[in-house]
Formats: sequence, structure tokens, C-alpha cells
Amino acid sequence: RGGGGRAGGPPRLPPVLKKAAEEIEFAHQDGTKLLTTDDLPDELRQIYAPPVVLYVKGDPAALCALKMAVVGSRDASIYGRQTASLIAKELAEAGVTIVSGMAMGIERAAHEGALAAGGTTVAVLACGLAKISDGAPREMADRILAAQGALVSEYPMRMNAEPGFFPVRNRI
Repeated sequence: RGGGGRAGGPPRLPPVLKKAAEEIEFAHQDGTKLLTTDDLPDELRQIYAPPVVLYVKGDPAALCALKMAVVGSRDASIYGRQTASLIAKELAEAGVTIVSGMAMGIERAAHEGALAAGGTTVAVLACGLAKISDGAPREMADRILAAQGALVSEYPMRMNAEPGFFPVRNRI
């Protein structure tokens, strides 16, 4: 039935479109940009199951820079964390953007190294950008944004992390 609107009023959106419009508005109010498949850098369009929408808070240009991804154990040794931080620092000093997941251990150490070098870093999250918890993750996210980096997620803004999301996000 055409449009479904009331006489004289705007057409009512189907529930799925209403929910999408609310999500877009919430992201916009949060300062988050939504990139569609056509907006993604080539290497992200070519991965297995590229994200249909990628939420980006911060500088989307960070996604187009020369990048090195770092993933690793959350329960890393002191030596492992120091090594990840040092390697990320040296790469950032050479102009490479560090991409990691902001999890405890190796990933957070990689972000720390990039930030210590005054470099750029991108955090790929396994939750919606509005679900970054308080404490260390929130502080790290704020530092990444202040350094002209970016936070990215393929999950809706208010979606909580689930155990299966972590390995899936690594493709990004």
C-alpha cells in the first residue's frame, strides 16, 4: 500500500527503516560518521565479508594511511607488551598508522607505543562505539581521538561486545 501515511501527514516508516533512522541520528549526535561499502578504502572493500556499514569516530583519513595491524594475547607477558609497544612506536615514528583492537595486553600496548611516538592509531572495536566502558578503555579511546586517530566498529552504536565478535573484527 503506497507509503502507509495518514491523509495530510508524513508517511510512516516501516519499523526497520525507523530503527535505522534512529541509529543514524544517534551516531550523528555522537559525532560518529557512517561509511558504506562504497566509502571504504580499497583494502577493506576487498576483505572477506566487508562491513556493510563502518562506524567511524575520529579521523576517517586514518583508515587510508599506510597501516600495520597488531593483534595478540590479552594475557601477554611484560616482555610481550614492551616489545609490542616498542615495535608500534618505531613504526609510528616512521609514519605508519597502528591498527589494533584496544583489548588488554598486546593490543593496548601497540596503541600506547603509537601514541608515545606522537603517531596515529586506529582502534577496531568488537562493540558499538557507544559501549566503550569507563576506565582504561575510555581513557585510551579519548587519547586515540585526541591524537587524530579513529575508533571504528561494524556494530550498531549501542551493541555490547560478544565473545564471537572479537575474532570477527580482526578481519577489519
